[in-house]
Amino acid sequence: MARTASLHHGPPLHRGWFDHLIGMVGLWHHRSQSRAKLENLDDHLLADIGLNRFDAANERNKPFWQA
Repeated sequence: MARTASLHHGPPLHRGWFDHLIGMVGLWHHRSQSRAKLENLDDHLLADIGLNRFDAANERNKPFWQA
């Protein structure tokens, strides 16, 4: 009976942490893209979402990981 070599020599890996990581990267990307789009909105559209130019600039300058 032939044996095949295995590269993994520990307990089975759970994908939970990896799925969480992928989810976080997706969230960070979404935040970054959304904040960048604020720069293209005029004052009327900013007012529609409850922001002014100052608030939009503050939101745009937040790091992507910060909610």
